[in-house]
Amino acid sequence: GCFEVLRDPREFESLTVLVHAPGGGDGRFRFAEVPADGDLGVLQLEELPAVALRVVDATGRPIPGALLRASAPEWLASSLTAGERRTDAEGYAELTLPRSSEALLVRAPGYTPRRIERSGLAGAESVQEIALTASNGLRLQLAGPQGPLPPGAAANLELRMVSEQGLLSNDPELDRAFAPRRGTVLTSVLSQTGLIAARLRPDAEACIELDAVRPGEAFRVEVRSRTGELLLQQQLAPLAPAGRADVVLQLPRAPRSYEGVVLGPDGRSVAEAVVALRAPVGSGAEAGSLTAITDLQGRFEFPALWRDEVALRVSAPGFALALDPARALPAAGTPDTLRLEAGREFLLEVRAADGSVRMPQQLTIQDEAGRAVRGATVEDDGRLRVSGLGASPLEIEVFLDGWIYRERVDATTTAWTL
Repeated sequence: GCFEVLRDPREFESLTVLVHAPGGGDGRFRFAEVPADGDLGVLQLEELPAVALRVVDATGRPIPGALLRASAPEWLASSLTAGERRTDAEGYAELTLPRSSEALLVRAPGYTPRRIERSGLAGAESVQEIALTASNGLRLQLAGPQGPLPPGAAANLELRMVSEQGLLSNDPELDRAFAPRRGTVLTSVLSQTGLIAARLRPDAEACIELDAVRPGEAFRVEVRSRTGELLLQQQLAPLAPAGRADVVLQLPRAPRSYEGVVLGPDGRSVAEAVVALRAPVGSGAEAGSLTAITDLQGRFEFPALWRDEVALRVSAPGFALALDPARALPAAGTPDTLRLEAGREFLLEVRAADGSVRMPQQLTIQDEAGRAVRGATVEDDGRLRVSGLGASPLEIEVFLDGWIYRERVDATTTAWTL
């Protein structure tokens, strides 16, 4: 139950601490003066009662599986996910609202989501019914020139939908809690102009379904590949208040496959190597990255790409990072061979004045191009071993006990003691 903030108490003239415990505790503590030793003492939380709710449709039938979550500031939202609740088969659920929350967000597939202000919720002594109304729906199916897209193509696609008045409720907090019904995972992509982007899961079919789309508003749909190509731009007609629309988005080009094998300097296959693709450097394309992991035979596969040149990056423990800013891919169906070089190792040792080994609270190692190096392991003697480094100088940053230590070592250094 203890916490620590590594800051000098003299930096604070006053301090306010907000605490939320998923089990129901809540507290707000204000210190007019911060003690010189920084010890805030024991913070006694106030236990909050749970709110009993029942979610039903317009006819009074229960809605099982409805999601209930508290509305909260951005800094607190991530800690409230443990307090989310779903209704049972009879539509019942209990939820504890932290004092910092202003409202309750309720959503269920096929229904318009609702925001209920805290003042509109009944006390813990009674069960409050929340009625949801059935909503319209939109299903966007992606297809290629020859028909359905191949399995796995969804992983390389991103849909962007923009409308002048907002795509959903135009309440960013409510919309952020309202995910599509199937096929996708929303990233933090909502703005005042509606839904900006939705990425498809690798195992999903190439479609997206949305509920409660704002009726009477036309909106634009863009389909982009994760490797930086605009594949389609289309204006869709306004949706009606009720009913469901099924739209097929026909992509003008079919994807191609890209497969290959990753080998070490001795010609042996490298398992669990990460192969990452982006738009070529300098292309100006707006893109994310697409990754695959090699199997035990060192093989990898990208089932659907829409370009013939990519920026390629291959990383694997014990090997130096392999980069190609503009790699021309072989013809579709022709395996590619990627060779890695053995990486140099680096040992880092952190010791206190009495000689005892200390573990850094945070360690950052970068090469001369500013790329972060990951994968440190702890040896039996307490030293940290970092493998897979190339032949270049390193920038080392160690954070420990409120202090930051920085050091630059040349390409020949294999060990450093702090």
